[in-house]
Parts: sequence; C-alpha cells; structure tokens
Amino acid sequence: MKDLLLEGGVAGHLMHLYDNPEMTFNKIAKILYKASSGELEGTEKTDGFNIYLGSKEGQARAARNKGDMAKGGMTLDDLVAREFKGGDKVRKAYLDSFDAFQTAINSLTPAEQEKIFGSNGEIFYNTEIMGPGASNLLNYDTNVITIHHGGHKMYDAENNKLVVVDAEENSAALDRAIDRFEQATAEKDFSVQRTAVMQLQALDNDSHVKVALERMRSAGFDGGMTIEDFLVEKIMPVIEDTFPHFADNVKQGIMDRLLNKKGISLTQITKGFPVDQKKQVSAFISGEQKKLLGNAIWPLEKAIHDFAVRLLEGLKSAYILDNEREVARLKIEVEDAIRSIHSYEGEGQEAAMEVLYKQLQKLEHHDNITTPVEGFVFEYEGQLYKFTGNFAPVNQILGLFKYGRGSVPPIKKDDPASRDGLYEDEGEESGVAKLRPGRTIAIIPGAFKPPHRGHLDMVEHYSNIADEVKVFISKLPRTEAGHQFTAEEAVSVWNVYLDAKDLGNVEVSASPHASPVTAAYQFVESEAPEGSSIILGASTKGGDESRFAKALGANAKEGVTVLNPMEYAFEPVGEVLSATDFRVALVNGKDIKKWLPHQDVNGTDHLLVDPYEIQSVLGLEVVPNSSELRGPLEEPAQEYMPGVYEGDMALPIFFRLIEEMLNEHTEPFQIKVRAKHGKMKTRLVGKGGNKHTGGGKGHTKPSPKRGLSSPPIGENEEIEETSTMGGGHVEIGAGKKNKPSKRDTLIREDDLIEKITDYILNKADI
Repeated sequence: MKDLLLEGGVAGHLMHLYDNPEMTFNKIAKILYKASSGELEGTEKTDGFNIYLGSKEGQARAARNKGDMAKGGMTLDDLVAREFKGGDKVRKAYLDSFDAFQTAINSLTPAEQEKIFGSNGEIFYNTEIMGPGASNLLNYDTNVITIHHGGHKMYDAENNKLVVVDAEENSAALDRAIDRFEQATAEKDFSVQRTAVMQLQALDNDSHVKVALERMRSAGFDGGMTIEDFLVEKIMPVIEDTFPHFADNVKQGIMDRLLNKKGISLTQITKGFPVDQKKQVSAFISGEQKKLLGNAIWPLEKAIHDFAVRLLEGLKSAYILDNEREVARLKIEVEDAIRSIHSYEGEGQEAAMEVLYKQLQKLEHHDNITTPVEGFVFEYEGQLYKFTGNFAPVNQILGLFKYGRGSVPPIKKDDPASRDGLYEDEGEESGVAKLRPGRTIAIIPGAFKPPHRGHLDMVEHYSNIADEVKVFISKLPRTEAGHQFTAEEAVSVWNVYLDAKDLGNVEVSASPHASPVTAAYQFVESEAPEGSSIILGASTKGGDESRFAKALGANAKEGVTVLNPMEYAFEPVGEVLSATDFRVALVNGKDIKKWLPHQDVNGTDHLLVDPYEIQSVLGLEVVPNSSELRGPLEEPAQEYMPGVYEGDMALPIFFRLIEEMLNEHTEPFQIKVRAKHGKMKTRLVGKGGNKHTGGGKGHTKPSPKRGLSSPPIGENEEIEETSTMGGGHVEIGAGKKNKPSKRDTLIREDDLIEKITDYILNKADI
C-alpha cells in the first residue's frame, strides 16, 4: 500500500507543500522521494471552470459560493437569469454542462440520489467544467464535467460557513454509478466523468530531489523544523530591528499577525499604545506582510518549483488530444506576452514588470514549458497538495492580460503582425500574417577579439527581429604586441555591451571549437528547439550566405527551418571599424572611444560604456587620461552612424570565417617565424659574391628587419589569399614541392577542405 494516496479525505484547499505552516523539512523530503521514485498517485489538476454540483429532490443544483449553497444551490432558472462575465460563450458552457448533469441525475434511482447527495441534498461535489468553450489558459478538446475525488462541501447553517465533507461513502456510491453517467450523457454536448487518476512516472534518478533538499538546507530549513519555524527565524530579526523597544510579547504578536494566525487582531497587539505607534505597527503589517513572507519563503518555493518542473516534464493531459500542439501554442502565447509586458508603458508599468520578473525567475524561459497539464494533485496525511510546475508562472504572466493585477489594468497585447521576423505573409490578397511555429533564433559566429560597436550594431539588429540571438566566439586567442585577447575576455566585453544596450535576448558563448562555425552548425544540427526558425547573421553587402544557409538547412535537425539570411540581413552604414586597429589602440594606450557603443541623446552622441571598464575586463593597464565615464563625446553626433565592422566584414560571413580560421591556424607559427626572421634574412643576403644587393664592396647590406611587404610567414613558401565579394573563395599556393614545412602541415589545401569546408558544407549538395 502506498503512503501517498488519491486526493480525498477531509481537506479541500489545494496547498503547495510550503503553504502548510506545520509541514516539516523531513516530511517534504519524504514526499519528494516518493514522487521521484514514481510512488505518488493522484489526479490531474485541471484548468476549467470550477463549480459545485449537487441534487435536491431529483433536480440538479449548482453553487459558486456560500450564498448559493446556503439557499440550496441554483436551479436551471437561476442560472439562466444570471449574468456571466465571460459572455455568451461562457454562459453556453455553464448551461449545456448543467443540462448534461441533470441528465446524469435522471439515470439514478431516488435511493441512489440520496446515497450520493445526502438525505437533504446537502452534499455539493467539487467539479470542473472543461472544453473548447470552458477554458482559462489551456485549450481542452472535449466537453466534459469532471467530478473530483475530494474537496466536496456543504453549508453549515449553525455556524454560517462552508465545511469540507468527508464524503467517502457518498463518493463510493457515486463511483458505482459513474459509468451510467457517461452512458446517459453520450448524446449530450457534455459528458459527466470522474477526474482521471494518474500516477507519476519515476525520474531517472534522485539527483533532482537531492538538489532541491540541499537548496532548502542552504536556506536554513532542515530536520524537524516546520515552515512556521523557518518563517519566524527569517522575519523576526526584521521585526526586532524595526521595533527594538517593543516588548517580546508585542513582537511575537506582530509575527503572529504577519502569519495570519487566527484570533490575533491589531487591537490586541497595540492595546494601550499611543496613536502614532498604532499607526506605525498597522502600516508595517499591511505594507510589509506580503513582501516579508514572499522573500522569506522564496528559497523553498523555488527549490520545490524546480523539482516539480522536472517531475511534470512531458506529462500528458487526459483532456487534450494533441498535447505537443498545445505546448507549442502556450510557448508562443507566453513569448508574445513577455514582449508585450516589456513594451508596456501604461498604468502600473512598474508593477507589471515586477510580476514578470518574479515569474521569470521560475519559468526562466518560455521554452521551459513542456506540458499542458496544470498540475498534479495528491493527498498526504489527510491534506490535499499540488505540484504545479511551470503552469503557475505562466498563469501569472498571462493573467496580466485577462485580469490585470493590483494597480495593473488588463494589458493589451502587441499586434503580432507588426513584429518583423516572427510572422510571414500568406499572400498579398489575404493580407493575413501567419506566425511561424516555435521561436526565431539568429546565429552570429565570429572571432570578436575584442568586439566593437560595429559588431554590437549587427547583434542589436538581429535582437530586434529575432526572439533570441546566439553569438559564438572562436576559442583561439588573437595576439597584439605580446598581449593575448582571449575568448573569455571577448565574452566579458560582450556582456558589458549587452547590459549597456539592455539586450536581454542575446546569449554570448565561447565556442569549444577553433571555428565558431562549427558551434553554429552543431547548434542547428542537434540543439535547436523543434519548430524553431534559424537566421544566419549576414550583411546586405554579402553574397554567398544563402548558399551556406541551404547547406545548413539540408542537415538541420527535424523540425528546424533555416531561413534565407538575405531577407533579414543587416545593412551596415558609416565608418569602417577594424578589430585589428582596436587591438592596436588598446595595447598602446590610445583613445578607444570610437570603437565603443554610442547612442544619440537629444542630438548629442553619448558613450554608453566606460573605456576604463573595457581596459580592465581585457586585463590591460589603464593609461592615464584614457578613462572617460559614460557621457557626451566631443565629436559632433552627425559624424557617427551605426554601423560597420572591420574591413572584411562586408565579405560573406562564412567565407570570412574561413579566412579567420586560416589566420588562427597560422598565427602561432607566424609568431615563431617572425622572431627569427632577422637571422634568416642576414644568412641569405650576407653571403656570396653578390655585387648588387649588398654582398660586395661598396654596397650596404639590406636591413635584417622584416619588411612591410614581406610575406606573412616562412622563407620557403608563400600563401596567397584572395577573397572576392561575389565568389568569396580562398586560393592557397602549394609552395615548393620538397618536404612539407610546418606551415604546409597546418594549412595545406586538403587539410582546409577536410577541417573547414567539409564541415561548413556538411555534405550538402550545393
């Protein structure tokens, strides 16, 4: 027999584990281990219209609140006369379901009706109306009334309150009749069923339990400590700091009031106090209660939430035909909502952002929505509990649009058709914008050592048209005057830029491979979410990006679409910036402001980041007078236009990266050769009888230093690199046909084809 049983018993309110002040750490640990091992039974928590249904003298009755139940429930005539906030669609769902429930009751004998609903029809069953016309957040496919296994109520006239009924015998009688209910309502718009029983699948291991428990221990919650003990330990120091001169019993009274303990009134706490002190205590309790409790419980709430997300991952709803499709719809809707809240500037803007921020701490990303199931309900020691996973934050976010919250009125969603890059026209005649499934991801690979404002302009362009931008940085360093510019430093500089521009949908990472192209292709081939659309970062001055997009698309994982990059390409304008020149300026302590992000403010060009910060991130010595805090630049604003990168950025992006790959492969050998260049040149030109180039009497020997026009590497061979704007090819000279040199080994033509081109083209037929 399992310790955790079906929902039922005497409890009604659905709590999270951390909502019960008497719940201990040890009990939570026991429950989590039961859940993780697949020993937890319960029912699906549904997202329909909750209503209590009963029967009196053979007539169906409905109740939404205590008043309804006190007068014996609403009849059909009462429902017809009632106004429904959701309009005609919601009204029809209630009336049609009520009609079906009456049909179900008609299938019972008078004796059965009494056994199920009580001798006076006092028992009202906790039910849910679900279907296409009866949904809040989730879209259910089948019209059904589900009768839950617990939470049933009756009206206590003596105490004028609703009480939860221990209706075990009554429920057993209902279970014996439920098949007849389904048969009787087969021809109705709604069927009447019991809420489906489910058992959670075991997780692969108990690592998620251990992580959750360790996080709670780290917060100070452990052993036999109750939730109430934990809250007191966290909040009492705040009370003592706020009211240091109050007696201990008064402080405890304030604590009990914050915990909403019964029988604790403000009048009792502040009896005999001056008016100003009463006001101070009242203001503290009313103003700080929600914040104090929320902040204190948050570590436990987040730990249990993250565990629940893993527990419910991929769970199928019994009331949705295509679960995967519903998950995809939810992702799109939440993504839409996040964008709208970010752009919202109306009443309660700050409060709306606070809600979004809090819920995104749980959700983290809309792609973490993995199930259309609201949650899982189970019983432990006579009390109902729930695991809700990511449905809870999703519900809170989307609720801002349907209901608003506090000072926030219902928010109007942005017009989705106005957002470039997410929608595509179905045709000129239709004028309808169709949302592409999943999210749009832009990929921008490059060296970026270090990145400059031109690179940022390109990333910002894609940040505005794509849902997410992934920047991949080559792992090999670039060296200038003995200083190495690493991939890790490049990531740090990028993060400074992104913070300054507030580009929250951009992720920068160092490629584990020498070429960032490899990382880009791996992402598209194996990591990109199903249903996503991929945009390759490109300049309008390129030319071959579409060919590479075709190659990438040919080998993309199933369900991933690679779009034509030129339809979304970035158009560079303004000054050409060079990463090489940027490195030179950095190592020589020159003014670097021209390479840093700018922004026009009221006609004046402002610097967005402090040069000192960039120098520090790169591990460079700060040159006196080189640091200038964010502010207006001396140059006129019109001299700057957002734009271009280093000189070769106009080349097709992927051929440019091949060229970068060549440079990265050859650079280590270049450095070695460069160091001994003078000795080699002296050996060659300082011997023999040459009378014209310095070897003979009366002639001056040439300088042993490396000339500006010298080949970049080696004395025995040359490399010729030709990059064309249209064809974008690279030609490599074979050099001498004697024993291959070290450089030959590094960059010979077949090696290039094998290590770079084959991977980029990835066996595509282009």
